[in-house]
Amino acid sequence: MGKGSGADIHYYWKKLPIIIETIAPPVQNQWYPLLPATEDIRLLYLVLRQTNDEVAAKNLEVRATWDGIIYNCVPFAFPDNTFRYWRLSGAWDQLISDAVIRHGGHWTDARGLLVSIDMRITDPIGTNQTLRGYIQYEVHVQT
Repeated sequence: MGKGSGADIHYYWKKLPIIIETIAPPVQNQWYPLLPATEDIRLLYLVLRQTNDEVAAKNLEVRATWDGIIYNCVPFAFPDNTFRYWRLSGAWDQLISDAVIRHGGHWTDARGLLVSIDMRITDPIGTNQTLRGYIQYEVHVQT
């Protein structure tokens, strides 16, 4: 049983398709929504990747808002065409990046009544620069 006062109301977590957001070309220091404000979700994973013709590393940044609390990351130099996996750091209340994917259990407690996630590139834009985000989450729905 979930929300509500009736004993016959049941809820479950419904997994939604992967969202892939591609910005080509991005504008330096402009925030792009990867997940617009969405209600009652559980985040499963968040992945970013950038590419450019110079094959240069570029600083990317992620900002996540959980129920009015903003979690930022330090801009991180992403190698060209490399996936980086993001997760919340329980110790410092910030987003951190990993080179290897973490299982969904890492995000099990990443639930929120209202969640949004934005991404941006903070370095000068390269030739044919792209910024790509992948996100998957579940929503709490009534049966």
